[in-house]
Amino acid sequence: MVTIKYVVGIDVSKDKLSISIYNGDKHNSFEIDNEIKNLNKELIKKIDKSIDLNTEVLFIMESTGVYHLKVASYLASDLGLKVAVVNPLVINRYMQMNLSRCKSDKADSKQIASYGYQYNKDITLYIPKGEVETQIENILKAIDDFNNQLTITNNQLHSLFFIPKASKKAIASYNKAIDFFNNQIDLLKKELEDITKNNFKDDIDLLKSIPGVGDTLSSIIIGFFGGFKHFNRAKEVISFVGLNPSIYQSGTSVKGKGSISKKGNPYIRKILYVCAWSAIRYNKQCRVLYERLKAKGKSGKVAIIAVAAKLLRQAFGVLKSRVSFNENYSLYINNNIK
Repeated sequence: MVTIKYVVGIDVSKDKLSISIYNGDKHNSFEIDNEIKNLNKELIKKIDKSIDLNTEVLFIMESTGVYHLKVASYLASDLGLKVAVVNPLVINRYMQMNLSRCKSDKADSKQIASYGYQYNKDITLYIPKGEVETQIENILKAIDDFNNQLTITNNQLHSLFFIPKASKKAIASYNKAIDFFNNQIDLLKKELEDITKNNFKDDIDLLKSIPGVGDTLSSIIIGFFGGFKHFNRAKEVISFVGLNPSIYQSGTSVKGKGSISKKGNPYIRKILYVCAWSAIRYNKQCRVLYERLKAKGKSGKVAIIAVAAKLLRQAFGVLKSRVSFNENYSLYINNNIK
């Protein structure tokens, strides 16, 4: 295994990149504009020429919505360098552990670099999504955004009916906006269906063999999860989306109410929650799980979250095994699907 000699910590914002090049002894910190051309002109040239960029340098940054994507993708895909994208919560906990009190972009880049240097052997490298997977993710996000706007607009229109002599033009405008959002959602769903059928027909067929898994959840699994190609266990997928339990307990006096971690994408959890209700009706294994938990006195919410996690395990199983779902037996692949 090649030893990482330099770690480049990058604190990403919309317009700027705060950078710290760390060799385990001292930091070389500076700031550049968040533009791809500057990565070669002002970053790469600052790294010791005797160091092998491809094997001995790790570039690490926090996941910051969308701002980090072009930097991470360029370094990993175009230049073929080692890149890691970590959860901001991990860096925050690392800073707390080191009793860091300074909060600035420069200080953050140093902490990111220090974390990468200390834990580089345990960090999973960033693998950019393919073009098609990215398109699917974008479409799903747009559908969710339009649905949210549709809900807001419908509520605003509804409120007008309680106002005496409300403006007819205002009502007409709201109706036009509602028609527009519905039309855009239909167009995006059609585009999503075409993309998935043309590129992932076998995967979609396997996923839809699971009762409760439809077009939207199948597309999410392909787009957001990359078909589980970069996951080794179903437990990792459940943790990634934030459905894993979070326990709040210390000694005998502190026993808080536990909940799911909610560290993943909220849109995925929302879709899984909806699909879980369908799975209770049509998926034998999910229905048995739900009824067993309810019989134990668990709340409906707890039981439905467990069903959502069960759906993910089933989806993981059929894609990894390449075998259609069979409700009459539990599917385990090398004891990893748990």
